[in-house]
Order: sequence, then C-alpha cells, then structure tokens
Amino acid sequence: MEKLAFTFFLVLANMGCDGGLRLGSLKDASTKLEQSTRSLQDKRILSRNYAEAKQALAEAVKKNDTDTIREGLLKSLSFELKGDIAATIAEEKMTGLLPDLVTALQFNSGCMSGGSESEAAQKQLNEKVVKAISSLTSLSFPYFDASKIPVCSNDSPSWEIRRIVAETNEWISRNVDVTEHVLQKPIR
Repeated sequence: MEKLAFTFFLVLANMGCDGGLRLGSLKDASTKLEQSTRSLQDKRILSRNYAEAKQALAEAVKKNDTDTIREGLLKSLSFELKGDIAATIAEEKMTGLLPDLVTALQFNSGCMSGGSESEAAQKQLNEKVVKAISSLTSLSFPYFDASKIPVCSNDSPSWEIRRIVAETNEWISRNVDVTEHVLQKPIR
C-alpha cells in the first residue's frame, strides 16, 4: 500500500500544468520508488528491533543484496545480528563479502561499554566471524579460541586476531578472482 501511495505521489509530482504526464515520468517515478525502497531496506537492517533487522537480512539474502548485508555487518549495533549475518554469509557462500568479514573482525576488537555482557557478546561475534572466514576460505585457525582471548586489553586486537586478518588477507590476494567485484567498492 505504501509503495502504491508513493508511486501515485511521484506521478502527481511529475504532472504538467495541463494535467498531462511529462515524458518519462512513469519511468522516473518507478526509479525513485526503487531507490526509496532500497534506502528503506538499508535502514531496516540497522533497526534496533532485532526481528525487523533479521527480516531485512532475509530479504537482502533473497535479493542477493550484498550492499545491505555489508551495511548490517559493519554498522549494526547488535552483536547478535552481526553474528547472524556472518553465519549467513558463510551459509550462502558469499565469498565477495570476505573482505567485509575481515573488517568486521577488526572493528569488533577493543573495549566497548557494557561490561562483561558486551565482552561475552564480542567473543561470540568473533567466533562466528572467524568460523565464517574459515568456511569460505578453508583456512584453519587452530590457535584461535574466542573464550580465551581478552577482547578489552592493551594488546587490541589480539595477536590471534591480527594473525587471522593477515592470513585471510593473504588468501584474498591469492584468490582475487573470487572477491574482485567487492574489493573495488569502498566501505561506506
């Protein structure tokens, strides 16, 4: 219903003084509707409402909308949603998002407010991201045990995280054909 109302509004906005439609206005209206829907989709994945963000993730996966998935992985405030996104990337074999998993792992290192609850959530997220990286690359990280790595320390990110990042980046550089289309896109 909202799409129909928005389309009607755009059509009316493109009408000339004589009430006739301008050439191409329906196409313009359709394009604007698509851009607006895309913008709303991007924002829904960042919702503080977990169910809404999770639904936006499902829709993005169905549409193979890697921009929205990337946005959720890198900008969501929910550790749980980010973990779900990492798992989804691995399940769907979205190797093009591998550089974003590396970035997410780096961003998740360091002290965050929230005490031990946030630290536990960070460790779970690190575990899911590393598992996704391992699944996509077949790399093994036997030295990594999320439960034993302090998230908040002077040595942040930990040597284990730095090593995983280095090994994964090396894998990416040897397998550029797998991730090339994403590596050319800047992270917003």
